[in-house]
Amino acid sequence: MICVTYPLDAQRMSISAITKWQRSEKHNLSSEKNNFWEYLTSVKKPPKGSNNGPLKVHIGLYIESLGNFQEKKMSFDVDLYLYMSWLDPQLKHKGREMLMINDDKIRKKLWLPDLYFANARSAYFHDVTVPNFNLFLGPDGTVSYSSRVTLTVACNLDLVNYPMDYQSCSIRVLSYAYIASVVNVTWFTINPISYNSEIDLPEFSITHVKAEYCNGTYRYAITENSFKQDKFSCLESTLYLKRALGYNMVQTYVPTGMIVMISWVSFWIDRRAVPARVTLSFTTLVSLTTLGNGMRYALPQVSYAKAIDYWFGACMLFVFLALLEFALVNSFMRKSEKYEKLSNKYGTKKDEPQIVHKPQEMSQMWGKPFGYVNPHVYSNDDEEIDQNGQDKEVSKLLGNSAQSRRNVSSKVASSA
Repeated sequence: MICVTYPLDAQRMSISAITKWQRSEKHNLSSEKNNFWEYLTSVKKPPKGSNNGPLKVHIGLYIESLGNFQEKKMSFDVDLYLYMSWLDPQLKHKGREMLMINDDKIRKKLWLPDLYFANARSAYFHDVTVPNFNLFLGPDGTVSYSSRVTLTVACNLDLVNYPMDYQSCSIRVLSYAYIASVVNVTWFTINPISYNSEIDLPEFSITHVKAEYCNGTYRYAITENSFKQDKFSCLESTLYLKRALGYNMVQTYVPTGMIVMISWVSFWIDRRAVPARVTLSFTTLVSLTTLGNGMRYALPQVSYAKAIDYWFGACMLFVFLALLEFALVNSFMRKSEKYEKLSNKYGTKKDEPQIVHKPQEMSQMWGKPFGYVNPHVYSNDDEEIDQNGQDKEVSKLLGNSAQSRRNVSSKVASSA
């Protein structure tokens, strides 16, 4: 083991250097803390309002485009321009006109309202080819700021009257950190919301837009045992939409109506053509079910019945009734044929004339000489009796043999 010893002066010098380094570190830490607190207290704070009131921030929206309405996800996409204006006395200048600032580095050093879109599922600012914003400073410190934003907004659709429905979708704008008593956000007094007149949606048409206010009471500064509650500025832009019926008319109503009318063709098919009528009815029923499943696949699984569900239900009922009508008619006609055979069988027996054993009375009633034989009753050919509607069993009961009938007539003549 080798020990290295340093002179006493060298040891004192090293100790003094460490002490100076520690003092300098403490000074740096204290200076950094001071700078940090100065930064918190002086930078990125909203300017004071007039008469020590809340800072008034006015906003407006210009809707550039709408699209991608998805009933199943209950959302749509919107591309808009957000305009904001407020008064910051610290940004006064001696110029006569408004100064334009288009440098992103300068923008990041200025205080901007912390607005966010409450019901947006996703949002982003545009940075192509440069960050899409502009900022103007007035001589009195008025700040005019605008930026381009694209949102995917959630919209709760009411599909009770689908596809003849009207929808209202809103875009909510709130201040995230500042309560209304610190930063009060309001709409522009003149034309707060406007939209591009060239917007042409394939399924909807915009009836009108409306600038409204919503309830912004929320909890904040939430901890395990406490929280604060106050009112935040809450603005709501509502779009009122009307659904176009053309798509559903071509894709749903016309095909299903044609299928129902095709099922009615079975009424003109012979009732004895059982395979043709059954095949036609079942084919229309399956086709209607397939169309209904394809339509419902694009819609959310709601717990209530829609208007188009009632239409499909009525179409299914008409096709089913056409099939049921054939079943009832077929069953009725089978029973009718059975009863017709029975009536022919027993009705001929009742209409058959009986043999009279008194020849004088028979001659007076029939107006024929004694021994006359009715050729329609007494025939030498059994097949002719059958062609006149008589049954063989009935012919046997009446004396089907022609020879026996002649013997009976001769006996009657001899007795007379």
